[in-house]
Amino acid sequence: MKFRRTVPLSIGVLVILGALVFAQSGPVVEKMPKSKNFDIPEDLDDSVKKLLKECETEMEQRLEDIKNFKEHQDKMMKAAKKAAQKAPKCALAQFYLCIGYQGEDKDKLALKAIDKGLKLKPDFYELEVERADILVREEKEDKALKIYDKVIEEHPDYYYTYEAKFSFMLKQKKWKEALEMLNKILSHPHLERLDKNLKEFKPILESEVKGLNLPIKAEGPHYIVDTDVSQEYADFILKHAETIWKAYNKVFKSNKMKKGEKFPITIFANRQSYLNYGGPPQSAGFFHPTLQRVVFIKSSREGTFTNTLYHELFHQFLSAQKVALPYWFNEGHADFFGGFKLNEAKNQMVCYTNSVRTNTIRQAVQSGRAAPLSQLITMTRDEYYNPQTMGRNYAQGWSFVYFLWRAENGKYTGYVKKYFSLMKKKKYSLKEMYQKVFARNIGTIEQAWQAFVRRGFK
Repeated sequence: MKFRRTVPLSIGVLVILGALVFAQSGPVVEKMPKSKNFDIPEDLDDSVKKLLKECETEMEQRLEDIKNFKEHQDKMMKAAKKAAQKAPKCALAQFYLCIGYQGEDKDKLALKAIDKGLKLKPDFYELEVERADILVREEKEDKALKIYDKVIEEHPDYYYTYEAKFSFMLKQKKWKEALEMLNKILSHPHLERLDKNLKEFKPILESEVKGLNLPIKAEGPHYIVDTDVSQEYADFILKHAETIWKAYNKVFKSNKMKKGEKFPITIFANRQSYLNYGGPPQSAGFFHPTLQRVVFIKSSREGTFTNTLYHELFHQFLSAQKVALPYWFNEGHADFFGGFKLNEAKNQMVCYTNSVRTNTIRQAVQSGRAAPLSQLITMTRDEYYNPQTMGRNYAQGWSFVYFLWRAENGKYTGYVKKYFSLMKKKKYSLKEMYQKVFARNIGTIEQAWQAFVRRGFK
């Protein structure tokens, strides 16, 4: 049996090669010895056994086939409900109901399934861990922590408990405790394959535990800059960050940050300091969504650097909104803001085309190599970051976002607003979002977008 979840801390590593920013991250879905709680009881009717097997398959497929998550989720729930109805004394059916209800953001119904499952089978400890997850979301952290610790002590082979507690500690920003749990995860005997991002994260977390101890700081309403470059440089970065924040906030209102909480930016003067922190060797900077920190090496190319800074700070800004957005939307908007420039006289941002992307997408449209917009809008992570087409996908994602906001005096802005509004509800798949927002008029939109690109983005 495979884990039903992914490791939540996959590092959105940014490898800056020339002018192109690549993202490297990925989920972990590991195999481990499954407990007897997942054995399908032999005394069940064959039809129920078949339903439970379908639940297991669809639960795994939800994560392996993210693009069709909702489809697999619905199939799992349909099978789980039938199994629970046909076999009301089967605890395993309640487990799948519990997982499914959580996937639908129906925690109260998930708790009912947990209670019923544990009444039927008190030693179904995996259900207790599910309860702890819900308690975390209800901000009942003390109760959740007691459950995690108890399951780890009594059932040390159940890897997901370590992962859940690790995520919990990161959420609480208890870096020392998180590091202790990470060390346990890295030494867990039942992992067949470990996501390299977990290993890469260790030195970064160790740095957070020890403290950055950088001598220079600049602080504004929304950002804190730490660096070992100079006070003048720290102030320069802070000015750009606070000004671009106003542009972000004008489009995507920020109301998710806790009072007094600020975004951290760290700039190292040289590569060795950056590597000592834990920066990936082949990179010049990255944004870590778990730590909410943007980290860079100082660049001598001011124009290119500030555009990249705006790009990464947007990922940081949007991450705080806690909305999992499709890749074209997330990367496209990061590049959209990456094209902004600071008007020093007015102390405000001005929107320009992103010069890194314009030639690539113009050539793709003219040669017919651009993906149909219906395909771009529903791309999964692996499809968007495919090394063979990634540069073109980035360029197309930027051009489509730029088109939606800027073409024909804002004629298409309603599509962006509706899309983001629906995404915040966290209940629709990529395909469903496409159908609800774009599908009806996609032919007209595609023609207008291509004409917009051919006219030089005017």
